[in-house]
Amino acid sequence: MIEHYTDHAANERTYLAWVRTALAFMAFGLLVERFDLFIRSMPNLAQSAQALGSSAYARTAGLALILLGVLVLGVSSHRYLTFKQLISSDETRDFHSSRTDLVLVVIVAVIGVLMTAYVASHALY
Repeated sequence: MIEHYTDHAANERTYLAWVRTALAFMAFGLLVERFDLFIRSMPNLAQSAQALGSSAYARTAGLALILLGVLVLGVSSHRYLTFKQLISSDETRDFHSSRTDLVLVVIVAVIGVLMTAYVASHALY
């Protein structure tokens, strides 16, 4: 039996909640940026959108939300690892969890960076 198992489980649940939040930020950022492109593709709405200058705003907001998601991933990963070490500090047996959660975070962060590059590249035309 692992000592302080409930504390570790609570730490992991909190971490996964932050990962879901980061994914939501990134998905919403992509939605904001892409929805503006949808509006611009419609002839009548495109003229209104350009008159309001919403194109640059949507790109900036979308990019900011995606970067915020990546930042949340980084901060929550640091927090998770720090608290994991603190919970385990008085144990005689180290808590061994799979590295799957960390690999998942790296994959999500890479996807976030790629989405950021995608949004940024389309902001230049």
